[in-house]
Order: sequence, then structure tokens, then C-alpha cells
Amino acid sequence: LDTPGSTTCPVIPSWIPRRYQKDWLLPLIDRWDAYWQEQYKADSTGDLRMRTADLDGDGGKDHVLLLVRPDTTHRDSSYALVVSFGNGRDTLLASYPWAESEGGIGMGLLLEPPGELGHLGGEEGEEEIASPVQLTQPAITVVFFEKASITWFWSKGGFHQVWTGD
Repeated sequence: LDTPGSTTCPVIPSWIPRRYQKDWLLPLIDRWDAYWQEQYKADSTGDLRMRTADLDGDGGKDHVLLLVRPDTTHRDSSYALVVSFGNGRDTLLASYPWAESEGGIGMGLLLEPPGELGHLGGEEGEEEIASPVQLTQPAITVVFFEKASITWFWSKGGFHQVWTGD
């Protein structure tokens, strides 16, 4: 039986919130170069396109999805970072306009374990977030390969983001 970390795993429709199912897709893992798959290996939490953990501390399984929206030429026109909570809710954390002309995807998802997380600063307009942040549950990091990384963590009833790589 295939698992969500495999190259042949079919998308489980319930993982993608209904409102995204028409225009957004969960890309196949082979869209990532073998080099990046090796650098950021799949594990029991998922792979570069999806991760599973209790992100909000409610005891449920939450799915973080890196969805792609193809344009009319079948190129990726944008990516969405979506959390599908175990209780049926969902939230869009970010949308990245991006066109991948070569077919590969230049970003991926990682989980940060609970504990201290050092960072370079938060988003403009947010209250200053002291470094390090004490994570009480796993957090999700979007790695822009060879560029930067942003980590989203749950605190005080919502997600907050900090730059964790430059």
C-alpha cells in the first residue's frame, strides 16, 4: 500500500479543502529535483509537498499542503500554503505568485519540532517577535531552495511567521 511519502501515492481528496479542489492541485513528488528530495527526505510526517502534525495543539492531525495552480499553458502560476485542520477548518497561510518554466518546484515544506526556534525577524506590521521562539507544537517551514526560509508557528490562537533563513 502506498503512503503519502511515496512517488505513486494518489492524492487523498479529503486532504485538500473543497474550496481549493477545482483550481489547485497537490503536485506529484517527482516535480522536485532528486537533489532536493535527497536533501529533504520524506519521513513519517510527509514530504516536500505535504506534512502532517498537530500544529494548533488541539490533538488533531493537521495537514499542511503546498498546492499548485496551473495556468492555461500548464505551467505553475502560483503556489498556496494551506493548512487543513483535523476538525474540518482550513486556512490559507500564504500564496506565492511563481512560474516554474522548467517543470521543477523551487520550494518545499519541512516540520520544525517543538522547542526553541531562532529566527531573523517577523513580518512587517506584526508585533516584534523575540528570538528564539519557544514552540509548543510543531511548526511548518517553507524552504525556498538556496534562497530563504519562512516558518509559520501557532501561538495565541493563530499562526505567526518568522524568517528562519536568508
